Amino acid sequence: MPRIFVKNSRRGLHLKREYKNTEDEQVQKKISCAARLAANISSQVHSKDENLTSSDNNVAENCTPLRRSWSFDSESSESLPELEIEVVRLPGQFDPKIRNISGRRIIDISHFITEVRRLENHVCHVKPTGYLSFDREQKIGLHSKLFFKCAACGHSTSITTNKPDKSEPNANFLASWGALASGKGHFFLEEYLSLLDIPPLTKPTFLKYQQELGDSWNECLTDSIQAAGAEEYKLAVESNNMAEGNIGQCTVVVDGGWSHRSYGHRYTSKSGVACIIGKHTKQLLFIGVRNKYCSVCAISERKGEEVRRHKCFKNWSGSSPAMEADIIVEGFIHSQSMHNLQYTAFIADGDSSVHSKILEHVPYSRKIKKIECANHLTKNVTKHLHELAKESSANRKLLSSNRINYIGKSCRKLISIHARKSTPCVANLKHDLQNVVSHVFGNHRNCRAENCLKVGQCNENDFQKASTETQLRIMRIVGNLTSKADSLITDSTSNSAEQFMRQVAKFNSAKQTFYGRRNSFNIRCHGAGLAYQFGPRWMIEAFKHNINILASECASLVFLGTDKNLVESDDSDSEIENGKSNGTIWDQNITLALIDKFNENEAMFEKCLKKQVWNKIAKQLNKDFSSQKFNYKNVDSKWKFLKRTYKSIKLNNSKSDNNTYRWQYFSVMDSLFHKRPEITPPAICTGTSLAILNEEVSSNNEENKGPPSIIQQPENRKGETSRKRSLIGRHQNVNDRHREKMAKTDRFLEILEKL
Repeated sequence: MPRIFVKNSRRGLHLKREYKNTEDEQVQKKISCAARLAANISSQVHSKDENLTSSDNNVAENCTPLRRSWSFDSESSESLPELEIEVVRLPGQFDPKIRNISGRRIIDISHFITEVRRLENHVCHVKPTGYLSFDREQKIGLHSKLFFKCAACGHSTSITTNKPDKSEPNANFLASWGALASGKGHFFLEEYLSLLDIPPLTKPTFLKYQQELGDSWNECLTDSIQAAGAEEYKLAVESNNMAEGNIGQCTVVVDGGWSHRSYGHRYTSKSGVACIIGKHTKQLLFIGVRNKYCSVCAISERKGEEVRRHKCFKNWSGSSPAMEADIIVEGFIHSQSMHNLQYTAFIADGDSSVHSKILEHVPYSRKIKKIECANHLTKNVTKHLHELAKESSANRKLLSSNRINYIGKSCRKLISIHARKSTPCVANLKHDLQNVVSHVFGNHRNCRAENCLKVGQCNENDFQKASTETQLRIMRIVGNLTSKADSLITDSTSNSAEQFMRQVAKFNSAKQTFYGRRNSFNIRCHGAGLAYQFGPRWMIEAFKHNINILASECASLVFLGTDKNLVESDDSDSEIENGKSNGTIWDQNITLALIDKFNENEAMFEKCLKKQVWNKIAKQLNKDFSSQKFNYKNVDSKWKFLKRTYKSIKLNNSKSDNNTYRWQYFSVMDSLFHKRPEITPPAICTGTSLAILNEEVSSNNEENKGPPSIIQQPENRKGETSRKRSLIGRHQNVNDRHREKMAKTDRFLEILEKL
């Protein structure tokens, strides 16, 4: 009958084993010659000791020594004594308490491996086979503490799934951060983690970390607003736009929003937010939140109980539409104390109550001028025309969707054209805006040659057949836009404020969930402010500012990777932005030297291989900066990055609705490339049609003095009207006939020369 090992005791090189009988047939099958061979090898090194007991010597004598000259085969194995296989239970294989835990856990992998290594250092002094078995788990949100205990000696220890160091953010803090940044709350986080089989955070734990995040974000946003105010004041000083007392003056953009969608008729929001943004820096200068509701006060009032002491976030008792004006007035009043600035002009939508409140309460209100947003005014024109078209079938036929959109686009285009002129003229803008309706319906008698190809033509059209009342109402709608031409001549928009409001909507779950019961709406508005101020890198900046550590490697790759071509700061930690590659660190001096070397050797790129020129530049850099190692690969890679970054920033800054990005090398690169055709492609304009030249102009084309080739615009451009396609096609046909005529003339001259 086979036996199973129970325990052992050592004395010198001898090992005394104790066994017990077992009925297991599987164990009997495992008895083999290899086990008997191992026993002989062990007995060969054994020698009798006087200190051993007689029983130990008897065990040793029963083991047949293995001679070196003896070879093991099947016949000799028959002479070996029958030995028993040793069966040992592996530590932890049958831990009963392991079944008490289930699911997955979030761990810091390097920290957890270190903790597990620490468990291996346990040595049981009572029982050699003693080991640390799992005892219990203590959970604090996503952070777990695992306790282990040795059943033999009673020693207990614990390990953690994440670093307990409070100077670093734990998983609970970061999970709450992620939920708020994605516009979600505790319910979403609970559902998400449950599907992953990860024990979720409790709601009190989530609210605790949400408050910590709110304090952190508020502090970071406050410092960012102060820095933006200092930059705006610096620009005011440089442009000599100063008032008495050395106070700067600037133009700002203002706008407000609510915690839910109004859809043009539901003005009952319990929370609202408004912002003031500098026109030149496009950075937040002020942000305010108003709340009409507090859950603690509301519950106590509903139960008829006395309100307990708490931090109340209810700070508004007026109407919801009045929130925006009150916040903006507060920002104007504190502009001098916060930034030493006076907001002498502001760009806003058509809300007239804001301007009246500012004139009523702001001390320096006599200097303040309102500039209408061009986008909102043209949008109002199309909105009222659509409303007019719904009144009757005749109006629907007269004001089709295409015509209404054409009127709106024509008005917006005229505003942009007049604003870009060197000497904008309000009178000319008024004339063109008044003539838009006639132009759209086919009357071109009053059109300007620079805006229309059919100057002087007039055909019978639908507008002349319409009733006098309808004609007057259409002209009155467009006349409201014309009356504000003095404000529209600057072509100013509130797009920067709209971008901030989009961030607010994102942080508040697209305004589908009400977060204004306590302070969650305030926290989310502050997070939206950070996202607007810093763009995709806002989380990295918040980490560095408040937590005083660098973000994780994964976060850096995600949030820096989305903005890697738009580099506006000098202290970025991204390797791409620092130009660190292949062990080479590109500081400011080396980068400027590279730009100078390229400028000196630029002509050689047309005569030699690029690799040869970059090798020459790399040798020059190695000579000037011996501490670094340069080769043609890293030099070429760095130059491509500089050129790509310059093009991205130049393209971004050329659009009026984007934030202006700053870069320390932009002015130097602009002096080299601002007139290059591959950076700014040339274009010609004939009438209202525009033909764009090929952006990729080779050196051969630059030397050619002949007329440049024109690329035909695609016929099926999205949003392009049939009228515009017809004009482009007609212009192309004229060019084709002209080229054919010139070709025939050339052939005729060749024939005459031969005669």
